[in-house]
Amino acid sequence: MLKNLLILSFAAFIFSACQMAPTKIKQEVGGTANPNVVFADTRSALAFSTYHPSGTVSLNTDDFIILKNAATQDRALDPDLDQLVERLAKRGISPLKKVKLISNKKDSEENKKWRWLLAKLDVTNVEFLTLDEYIQQNRPLRPQPQPERANVWPVANADVILKKAQTCFVNWTESDCQ
Repeated sequence: MLKNLLILSFAAFIFSACQMAPTKIKQEVGGTANPNVVFADTRSALAFSTYHPSGTVSLNTDDFIILKNAATQDRALDPDLDQLVERLAKRGISPLKKVKLISNKKDSEENKKWRWLLAKLDVTNVEFLTLDEYIQQNRPLRPQPQPERANVWPVANADVILKKAQTCFVNWTESDCQ
């Protein structure tokens, strides 16, 4: 009887532990808020949701790519560039602001992809940072607000973007995208 009670208690503990939400590590970091600078985290969605400095926005490549063919897993940049600009503006990004791309490695492939696309969209003031550099540069630690929504802007060279997006955004090729 006691043995059965212990087994049931253990089973109840195991099942209740499996239903717990994932642990989120959240650290509030940031220096003085500058409305002309947007900090964009280019790490994976999982890495961003697990930990990101307050005030950063997520720029996950997969959020801007569509699946063209499910059988072949062929993907492409969303061809609706006006909608893409709208989504960037919602994150506070515009040609009038400085964008600091944050990743685990300063010269990560994700940072390079985003620098290419942003440059083609006339956002040219882009800088790379590692997450550690961002934290070191923005001490003391304190919460930061999300960037305000920016105004949308016209896309000047849509043909060039769509022609090279497969090579330079979906599948980064260093030699073709400098």
